[in-house]
Amino acid sequence: NILHTRRDTIMKKTCFMRRFIAFRKAILLAFISFILSLLFELLNWLSEKLKISTSFPQLKPFLTHLLFIHHLFICLAITPACLSFLFLSIEVIERFKKDRIKNFYLSIRGSYRLRKFLLQDERKKSKEESTSAQDLTLSKYNQAVRKLILELNEKELILYLSLPKSYQAQKILKSLENEIKEEIASRYPQYLISTFERIEQALWLKGTKR
Repeated sequence: NILHTRRDTIMKKTCFMRRFIAFRKAILLAFISFILSLLFELLNWLSEKLKISTSFPQLKPFLTHLLFIHHLFICLAITPACLSFLFLSIEVIERFKKDRIKNFYLSIRGSYRLRKFLLQDERKKSKEESTSAQDLTLSKYNQAVRKLILELNEKELILYLSLPKSYQAQKILKSLENEIKEEIASRYPQYLISTFERIEQALWLKGTKR
């Protein structure tokens, strides 16, 4: 079945998409761990400077472990940082062998540019009750937009857009399909863009290079 084969080719995230998601999560984890390590280092410095353990002896068991916790978070920061570098290296090598490294850069830039294009303002309006529901809808819509991934290579363009769970948020996204397609077509005229296709909880858009 040709249609079934076509659906199978675009319904799964590509290797680039999986690495991109893993890279972002690893970088975020590394950043949070690093900030926490700095926090515990600061607490350790303050406890020694102000001699808190002397003033509050009940806190001494905790204060003696501050430096250990600091080093623990340093290790937790280094591990995902190394993983993120590994994901990046693998993608660059794969692009060098099978595609072009420039397309890797264009994929990342294109993903963030499209996210910025689609994000909507969540600022409060005047009516308290009605706006709270509207803001919740926009929040769920924006959460889905932030998961958007665009991949470009020498053969095709693939857009992955996770659908929000809220029906109202899905309506906003569905109403923008033509605008999204037009935006992509104008930015990447070298690709022939198809129509959106929904597969499970995601929208997919595919373009074939002319």
